[in-house]
Amino acid sequence: MRGWRSRTGRQVWVALVLCALTGCVGGTLVADEAGETDGESATIGGPEGGAGGAAVPENPAPPTAPPVDAPPTEAPPEEPDVPEVPDTPEESGVPCAIQQIVEPRCGMCHGASPRFGAPNSLSKIEDFHAASPLGGQVFERLLPRIEHATSPMPPPPNDRVPTAEIATLRTWVAAGAPAGPGCDVDEPAPPEDVAPPADDLDCEYELELKAHGGFFAGDEAPFRVPQATDHYECFYFRPPWNVDVHGLAFTPIVDDDRVLHHYLLYMQSGAGFGDGDHDACLGRHENAELVAGWAPGGQPYILPPDVGLHLGSGQNNLFVLEIHYNNSANYADAADRSGVRVCATSNRRPQTAGMQWLGTENLLMLRADDHERAGTCNPRLNQPAHILTSTPHMHRRGVHMRTVINRAAGGSEVLLDEPFDFENQIMHETPATVYPGDTLTTTCTFRHEGGLVGFGNRTQDEMCYNFVVVYPYGAFNTGGSLTNAENACLR
Repeated sequence: MRGWRSRTGRQVWVALVLCALTGCVGGTLVADEAGETDGESATIGGPEGGAGGAAVPENPAPPTAPPVDAPPTEAPPEEPDVPEVPDTPEESGVPCAIQQIVEPRCGMCHGASPRFGAPNSLSKIEDFHAASPLGGQVFERLLPRIEHATSPMPPPPNDRVPTAEIATLRTWVAAGAPAGPGCDVDEPAPPEDVAPPADDLDCEYELELKAHGGFFAGDEAPFRVPQATDHYECFYFRPPWNVDVHGLAFTPIVDDDRVLHHYLLYMQSGAGFGDGDHDACLGRHENAELVAGWAPGGQPYILPPDVGLHLGSGQNNLFVLEIHYNNSANYADAADRSGVRVCATSNRRPQTAGMQWLGTENLLMLRADDHERAGTCNPRLNQPAHILTSTPHMHRRGVHMRTVINRAAGGSEVLLDEPFDFENQIMHETPATVYPGDTLTTTCTFRHEGGLVGFGNRTQDEMCYNFVVVYPYGAFNTGGSLTNAENACLR
C-alpha cells in the first residue's frame, strides 16, 4: 500500500495503533487491572470528548495488558480501505519543456541508442550532466553546438533551432540544467530504407551501391568500420550500361546507423580502380561529377518528371561512393552495408540535367584571418537554364558559401547562402532560372590558421566549388578550371 498521504488518514492510523497498545478492541476499553470491564465505554470517533469520542469516566484506572496466561484477545480490525493517492509526476527527469525541444530536434542522433556517429545520448537527465569530451558537462556544451555559426546542431539539411526555443534552453542551462517533471515525446525515427515509388519511375536499371568488405564486384560482406572518429572510405562500381542513361532517383540505404555519418556519390572518369575496389580516401576525386549526397535528415533525391540526370557510359566511368564514418564510441562490432539505390533508364526524358561547377580556384592565402574568395560564372546562354540543386564543396577551412544570380535586367537573386561544414556536406534544393545575360557570383569564406595554402585536391589544400544541377545539359560550360573540367563555369 502506498502509505498514508492525507492528514485524516494519518490520524486514523495513529489512533488505531494507540488503541491496540492500550487494550482497546473495536473502539472500546476492555479491561482494568482485574481483567474485568468497568461498565463504561469510550468509543473512538463519537461526537464528544477528546478527539470526538464519548465521555470517559473521571480518573479511570490505567489500563494494563492482559495476563500472560490470559486467553488471546480479539484481533484488531483490518486496516481501513483508504483510497491511494496518485503518484506525483516524475521530478527527476529531463523537464518536459526541454524534452519537447531536444527530442524532436536531436533525438534522431542523440536518442536512447545514439546513431550516425553521435557520441552520447540526450534522453536522460544524467546524460546532460555527464562529462563532455570538449570539457565541462554536456549541458554546458549544448548552446555552443546549437548556435555554432558554421557547424550548427542539428546539422543541415535539418532546420536551425528557433530563437524562442534557444531562449528556453538558455534559461535552463543558466540554472544548472535542473531536473523536473517529464512528458512523453517520441524521438524521431531513423531514415527509412525505401525504394522510390515504382509506379512513378521507369527504373530500367536498379543498382544498389553499398559498402562491402571484399575487393570484388558483387561482394556481400560488410565493411568493418575502424575505431576512429573520422574515417572516409571510397567504394568503386562500374555501371552496367554501355550507353549514356538518365538517373531518375537516388535513395539512401542506411545499415549500421551507429557509425554512418554521410555519403557522397560521384561519377568519375579514369578513376584507376576496378569494379568492387575500395580504399581509404578523403576529398580527391579528379575528373568527377558529384551525382548525389545524403546526411541524416536528408531524403531521397528524385528528379522532376521531365528531367533526368546525365550518367555517362564506357569502361573508364565508375561510380565512387564516398562514405564518412564516425565511430567515436569505438564499437568493436561496427560493420556496415550502407549506400545508395540508383534508379536509371536508357529511355531518356525530354530534359537532360548535368552537374556544373561554380566558384573559383584563385585561393592563395597566407595570413591567419577570415578570407573571402569569389568567382563569377558568365554562361553563354541562348535560352533559359534551370538550376535544381546546389552542393557547396570546400575543405576544412571553409565555413560559408554564398551564390548570387546577377540579373542582366538589374538586381540580384540569392541562390544559396549557407554555412559550410566539411564533415557534413549536403545537397540543397535551390530551384532557379538563369536567363541569357545573367551571371552567377559564388563567394567562399575560409577561416585560415596561417601559413601558405592554395587550391588543390588534398584536404590540406582548399577548394571553392558550388556543384549545381542544371538543365539543359552543359548549359554553363565555359571552362576556366585548372583541372580542365569541361563542366566548369569559372569565368
